[in-house]
Amino acid sequence: MKIISYCLFIIPITIIGVTLSACDSGIGKSMEVTATAYTLREAETKKGHKGLTAWGDQLKPGMKSIAVSRDLIKLGLSHKTEVKIEGFEGTYIVRDKMNKRWKKELISLWEKT
Repeated sequence: MKIISYCLFIIPITIIGVTLSACDSGIGKSMEVTATAYTLREAETKKGHKGLTAWGDQLKPGMKSIAVSRDLIKLGLSHKTEVKIEGFEGTYIVRDKMNKRWKKELISLWEKT
């Protein structure tokens, strides 16, 4: 039996460094999404391509990276968008996209250096 552990929580995020048509000031936009975490284990990434993202970025331990559901890409969370996550230090970078079955979700890379 395979046991997969993850944490699930709903958090508000703020997009920075992106100007959306609905945000003329360029300050950004906030939204609430469901967030989970993943690691660089091969079971959680593409077999034979550990850490390779759907956009072709190579993830490494310690990177503040997130993957977003494809509906969030249409809302401005595109490749290399900077994101602040409430309750977490620093800025995260969108480097991966999730399967199209997921909606209003992001996953954060949690891998020790």
